Amino acid sequence: MKKTTLILAAIVAFAFSSKAQDMHFSQYTETPLLVNPALTGVFDGNHRVGLNYKNQWKNIGVAYNTYDLSYDISFNKGNTSSGFLALGVVFFNDVAGDMHFQTTGGILNVAYQLHLNEFQILGAGI
Repeated sequence: MKKTTLILAAIVAFAFSSKAQDMHFSQYTETPLLVNPALTGVFDGNHRVGLNYKNQWKNIGVAYNTYDLSYDISFNKGNTSSGFLALGVVFFNDVAGDMHFQTTGGILNVAYQLHLNEFQILGAGI
């Protein structure tokens, strides 16, 4: 009896902690902070702001609406002899279908880009 109760409790806990919805954008290259945290700071300039919106399947009932707002900044980017640190933040919201299943959250990215030579960099991010 205890074993069955323990297994049932584990299944219920897993069901409440798992997420079945994966937000996605058609032009995923325009959401670099969601694709890979190592892409934080990889752009021309020191600041980048992004706003993405997707309205999907609006002709078959209630549409899926997804949007995100991202910002990243790089520090000491002009010094090409070493590397630079970059920080980024992403806020997102995804509402799906008739049930209005919603995922809302935020992500903080930290990355370091190491200059290997004039044309290549090696980046790592979390």
